[in-house]
Amino acid sequence: MTERPAPYRITKPQTAGGSGAGFNQSAAMENREMESAIAKPERTYLGMFSVRTGVLVATDPCYDIGSCGGLMAVSRGVWSAMVDAGFDENTLTVCHESFKPSDADKWELMPFQVGVDTGRFGLFDAVTYDNDNDELLDECCIAMGTSIGGVVAFGAVSLTGFGDGCFSCSVIRRDRRIVAVKLN
Repeated sequence: MTERPAPYRITKPQTAGGSGAGFNQSAAMENREMESAIAKPERTYLGMFSVRTGVLVATDPCYDIGSCGGLMAVSRGVWSAMVDAGFDENTLTVCHESFKPSDADKWELMPFQVGVDTGRFGLFDAVTYDNDNDELLDECCIAMGTSIGGVVAFGAVSLTGFGDGCFSCSVIRRDRRIVAVKLN
């Protein structure tokens, strides 16, 4: 019985003096296994925040409300935030306390994109914009610390995982009200 190599062990390709194939199938299989393991998202629960106005803003926290990605009418109340960290991008998802996932749920793509210039995207209650926007950016930086994301009193923020660019926003509705939102 031959001993199987340890997972993710890098094996040197065979040389012309070996079998002549010049390719080690075992190493290729291990690389595919490694890529598959890396590609699986890792979920991080960030915490909860409140939405008082019924309006959620999808934006980079450095933007003012006039430059934000989009405004959405959502259910008021307590929302939970989580981040799924993928291989090359993250997904920030927030859900209203009444939301119970179902197999029938379908994500609806919103007709806007969320522009990002700081490598972060977030979802914030419109009440956040009653104050100075620099204050929001500072709060987000503090809430995130060295983590992938965090929550502030009226929203959630995450690293995009990709850097700057334009990102999509999708929602789930119940009774014509948005109860779940994701950015990726």
